[in-house]
Amino acid sequence: MKNILAFFIFIFCGFILSAQAQVSGAGGDSGQAPYFSGCVHLAEGSAEKRTCSDESLTAYIMRRLQVNGPSDKEGVVYISFVIDERGKVIEPVVVRGLGGAQDSAALEVVKSFPDWEPARDSGRTVKIKLNLPIKFTVKNDPQFNPAYHLSWGTLKGPVVQKVDVIKNLPFPVSVRDETGALVEIGELNFVRQRHGKYIEARSAGVLSEDMKKMIHKLKPGDVLTITATIQKGGKFSYTEKNFTIR
Repeated sequence: MKNILAFFIFIFCGFILSAQAQVSGAGGDSGQAPYFSGCVHLAEGSAEKRTCSDESLTAYIMRRLQVNGPSDKEGVVYISFVIDERGKVIEPVVVRGLGGAQDSAALEVVKSFPDWEPARDSGRTVKIKLNLPIKFTVKNDPQFNPAYHLSWGTLKGPVVQKVDVIKNLPFPVSVRDETGALVEIGELNFVRQRHGKYIEARSAGVLSEDMKKMIHKLKPGDVLTITATIQKGGKFSYTEKNFTIR
């Protein structure tokens, strides 16, 4: 059975440089590119805030992107949109697409964006036009691969304390193969199970802000499942680990 793996291929350095150029003031002072929602608590212009914006945007797209209808095409859909002076997303349009379901899915997810922190030029908020690429890859359902080993910092499991999970937030989730070599994680998935209900957070291989928020909300009795999907030789497989919170 085939599924669509929609995954965000944002070359953030190029994206930010492009955005920065558009908000440069006539007097030579550099402007400030916009920030995605959820990072207002961080210092403007800081590397931490830009990283937060990048990760929050990636996590939002991976969580919200849904393809309805035939979806067997692979490639990149480019969406152009404007962030106005209030941070609202306006004028979204497909500038280059694949045709059909993928174009509609990419456009709808951009339309659903929450308000951004707007771009600034010489201290005032300004409009800015951005182009967003979203890549679609058709993949078979991944199979569990026992040769891969998932680890996260010092967590050993299967029963852990919440405080120990929080201590590992600064560290990445990693996967090694049978030789002990690190392998690249294509998709990272956190699932919190509590009283038969499930809360999920996904990212493109790194800990997202949604994942961090999930960890801070863990309670005794919760089960946290971490799943990493790996692509190798054109095939997708996964490994996972469960932690029960005591």
